[in-house]
Amino acid sequence: MIRKFGFFIIVVAMLQACGGAGTTSEEAAELTPGEGGVYYGGTLKLNEVEYFKTLYPLNITEVTGHRTITQIYEGLVGFVQKDLSIEPVLAQNWAVSEDGLTYTFQIRKGVKFHDDACFPDGKGREVTAHDFKYCFDRACFNNPQIIKVILLL
Repeated sequence: MIRKFGFFIIVVAMLQACGGAGTTSEEAAELTPGEGGVYYGGTLKLNEVEYFKTLYPLNITEVTGHRTITQIYEGLVGFVQKDLSIEPVLAQNWAVSEDGLTYTFQIRKGVKFHDDACFPDGKGREVTAHDFKYCFDRACFNNPQIIKVILLL
C-alpha cells in the first residue's frame, strides 16, 4: 500500500512540475501579433544544460551557443526544413550574376532592430544594406581565424 501511495505521489509531483506556467497578462501585453499565428516581442527563455561561451555569431564554436543564436539572429536567407531548399528570410529576393561571383539581395522593408539603449531614444531602427555590409566586413576582415582560412585556400 505504501509503495502504491509513494508511486502516486511521485507521478503527481512530476505532472505538477511539467505544468506550463502560461502567459501572464503583463507578458501578453508585450507581444505583438504577426502573420501566421506568431507573436513578436516578449522574453526569450531557453532551457539549456550547458553554458554558452558567447553570443557573438563569429565566435560561436559550440552547439549550445549555436542553438541560442539561431533563436536571436536571422539571416538573409534560410533553409526550408522539408527539402533544404533556400527561402528568403530578411531578403525579399536575390539575384546571382552569370559568373556566380556577385549576389544582389533586396532587403525586406519594415525589418527593425529590437529596442535598445544603443539606438537614439532607445527605439530600434530599420535594418539597411549598410548593416549587412558591416557584418560581412567583420566576418571577412576583422576575424583572424577567417583570414587564416582564406589565406590557406
